[in-house]
Amino acid sequence: MARPCGVAAASPGAPTRPGAGPSQSPTDSWINLIGSLNLFEAARAQGLRQLVYASTAGVYGPDDARQPLPATHYGAFKLAVEGSARAYWRDHGLASVGFRPFVVYGPGRESGISAGPSIACRAAVRDEPYTIGYTGASGLIYVDDVATAFEQALLTPAQGASVYNLVGETATVDQVMAEIRRLVPGWTRWARRSRLRPA
Repeated sequence: MARPCGVAAASPGAPTRPGAGPSQSPTDSWINLIGSLNLFEAARAQGLRQLVYASTAGVYGPDDARQPLPATHYGAFKLAVEGSARAYWRDHGLASVGFRPFVVYGPGRESGISAGPSIACRAAVRDEPYTIGYTGASGLIYVDDVATAFEQALLTPAQGASVYNLVGETATVDQVMAEIRRLVPGWTRWARRSRLRPA
């Protein structure tokens, strides 16, 4: 947890384990929910004014990107963190800004179903086969844009417990793959799977 000027950024999250489904396990609550609550409590104990944290687009589930209705433990835990952030504001005056990134792509994306576009780019350059784990449209946001959002939130005084979607540009998997094939002509070793179900 960084501590410049009385604010902190935190992003506890259970990493995707090999062979684990997108739902994750209820025991992951120790990282995603309890870990987040510990960070809020530590920020309060240190007298910080605000906390910036990562939620997830997974709070929406697979069918509606407007009304939170998580279909996985991960999404449910992150939605609980958002509610806890409101309670920390109401009970302790600890302001917070949460971000719900959709599909983050770019350097550093190595695991999870939403890392598919980034992994596909690397596979194309290496002329390796790759199967993106979902189909359909999703919001794609570049990793540097996510970092900029966090940086701006750290530097801007907050009131309340706000949560913002980081959607970026909406594109289908077919559009992403067409762009990769345009940039890496001749790469045809890809396939696609089922509809995206956010983590």
